[in-house]
Amino acid sequence: MTQSASVFRKANRLVYLGNYVGHGEAVLATIDELLDFRRRVLGRQRGFGCDVVFLRGAQEEMWQKLLQLQFAPNPSEGTAMDA
Repeated sequence: MTQSASVFRKANRLVYLGNYVGHGEAVLATIDELLDFRRRVLGRQRGFGCDVVFLRGAQEEMWQKLLQLQFAPNPSEGTAMDA
């Protein structure tokens, strides 16, 4: 992916489609690679945050819901996935 950052052009946009954290043994390596690529793109002259977009997949949505439960006043009411 480091080569991809070097050929990334001014008008290019890259959208990652999610489910980064739920599959396989190399979750940490995957996240590190994604963030490293974004840093390389943002480090270019005229690099913008909207050049690389990370969408949340089902796995990230589930983790977000679990994190929200930590701060819920009544966690037993916050377990509905449609909330």
